[in-house]
Amino acid sequence: MEEQRKSELIPSLLQNHPHRPAAQQGSQQVLGDEKSTRHPVFELSQAMVNVPPRLKVIVARHPAEILKLRPEIENLLTRTGNSDDITRTPTYFLSTIRKYKEKPFVVAVYCDSKLAGIAYCLKRCLFGIPLGIVECGDWDGHRSMLSSEHCFNEVLDTVVGTIFRDRFNWLAQVGWLSATPSVVERALAQERSGKMITRALSFDVWNDLALGTNYEEFLASLGSQTRRNMRYYRRRAESAGWLYVTDIDLEEAKAAVDLLFPRQEIGKPLAELKVYLQHLAEVPGAFFSGLRNQNGEWISIIGGWVKGANVFIRLQLNDASYAKESVSVVLRGYVIEKAIETGARRMRFLAGCEGVLKKYCRFRVSHLVVQKKSYLSRLRGRIFCRLYRSSKIGCLFNDSENGSPIE
Repeated sequence: MEEQRKSELIPSLLQNHPHRPAAQQGSQQVLGDEKSTRHPVFELSQAMVNVPPRLKVIVARHPAEILKLRPEIENLLTRTGNSDDITRTPTYFLSTIRKYKEKPFVVAVYCDSKLAGIAYCLKRCLFGIPLGIVECGDWDGHRSMLSSEHCFNEVLDTVVGTIFRDRFNWLAQVGWLSATPSVVERALAQERSGKMITRALSFDVWNDLALGTNYEEFLASLGSQTRRNMRYYRRRAESAGWLYVTDIDLEEAKAAVDLLFPRQEIGKPLAELKVYLQHLAEVPGAFFSGLRNQNGEWISIIGGWVKGANVFIRLQLNDASYAKESVSVVLRGYVIEKAIETGARRMRFLAGCEGVLKKYCRFRVSHLVVQKKSYLSRLRGRIFCRLYRSSKIGCLFNDSENGSPIE
């Protein structure tokens, strides 16, 4: 049931997989250079496979093994300019796993003995049984693959190849943040391998917004119509007696979410929002801000955290009855102004940015969905499509079998 999603956090995961001596761990496997001293080879559950000479691959499946990669992942985050992004840390990744629905399958790719890329993959499960579908990054870019620029292609190819070398895997979805217009070239490269079918090219969710050094500079960076709208709707909000509230405590934020959840038009399931709230309760620099109407009722709330010069937005709920007053735009304007005053220069919307600010975000999430070329794989696809008609991957199979183009 949806209410049970993501209910198991790191402590319970670690209890299920206590740290044991190296000889007993049994699932972290190394592909490539077997003599590495950087990570112990516990027990190889799979025979060694060929990878490019410069590369080495480590696959970690249990929390204790994944956490061992933390120092090198932190170094990779620093080298790629993502040191402030806690959603790319092993601890955060483990806290999002849904018990019985997902199993971790983390692929770490080394180039010349240095970590060059990390893919926080999840095996989709039904009652704890893997379905052969491995996903890296959801459709809004959360948990997407991270790689050094100079070897991005090699890392991506290696991640896809590693997924398919694992027994019973037949479908791989890999997402990454990109400034490029599409993933057509990557899709064509996979097709040319002759062993895979590309099921999708990209799903675009723009999510990275530059803020500038002051609010007026930020407004000046927008188009004239957007700038005019943001000023106009703020004036209307102020004249109507709306109140912008900063530094909302956690208990009040939970009450606001419970109040606004049934009033929003679209949004995340309530169980997922509660997991987000628990994440934010444990994150340094977390904040909640919101808008009250003239009667003191919550009409919008936003939550995230600040780290360094970056603001990360994890959730926002709006009362749909105030859509004509652009309540979402008004609240985001206040939050952006406050963030700039405190030194922030960049805002990341972890669920993607919609509305008037979408076109001003710099990056988008690109996805490659690849399927093995085999009769059994096609049969599995049809079965999965019938079981999960409303899922993104299920929709892809429906579209392709109906002859519709996949973009």
